[in-house]
Amino acid sequence: MQIIGLTGGVGAGKSVILEMLQQEYGCYVISADAVGHRMMQKGGATYRSILAEYGSDILDAQGEIDKGKLAAIGFADNTSAERLSACTHPLIRQEIREEIARAAQTHPLLVLESAIPVQGKLVEICDVMWYVYVPWEIRKQRIMESRGYSAERAEQTMKRQPADGEYRAICDAVIDNSGSLEDTRSQLERLVSQIREQMKHVV
Repeated sequence: MQIIGLTGGVGAGKSVILEMLQQEYGCYVISADAVGHRMMQKGGATYRSILAEYGSDILDAQGEIDKGKLAAIGFADNTSAERLSACTHPLIRQEIREEIARAAQTHPLLVLESAIPVQGKLVEICDVMWYVYVPWEIRKQRIMESRGYSAERAEQTMKRQPADGEYRAICDAVIDNSGSLEDTRSQLERLVSQIREQMKHVV
C-alpha cells in the first residue's frame, strides 16, 4: 500500500480532490478531521480525554462537547492549544493507524487528508505528501460563500492554519486547484500515474 498525504488550507477544495481520488482511482480515503469529530462525540476516546482534562463545564445540555466553549479555552494561546492537542492528537493518530491497517488488506492506494498534518504528526505516516494550493483571496471568497462568513471571520479561520510556505516545505508535489476541474484532474492523473509506476518497482 502507498499512503498519500493530502493537505491544504480551508477553502482549497480538498473535498473535491478526495472525491476524484476515491471515485476515479479507487483510493481509500481517510479524513483526519472526520475521525477527530467522530471520536469527540459522546463516549468517544477523545471525548473522555477532553472531559478528564477540562471537566463537565464544556458540555452542552445533551452531554456533548460544546465546541464553542472548548475552542475558547483550547485556542486561547499556544500553551492552551498544545494542551488540547495532547488530549486529542495521539488518540486520533492511533485510530488512523488502525484504520490504515484494515484498509491495507483491500486497497493499494490510500489518501489521508489533514489540514494540520505536522501538528497531528501525520506526515510520518505518509509515503508522499501533496499540497492543494489555491490563492488566499480565492480561498477567502469560497469560505465566505460556502459558510456565510464575513471577510474578517474567513481570514481569522485561515490564519489559524499553516501558511503557504509551511505547506510547501513538507510536501513533495503541489496541486493547483484554482483553475478548472479538468486542469485539476490532469494534475491528479500525472501524480497518481507516478505513484503507480513507483509501486511497480517496490519489491
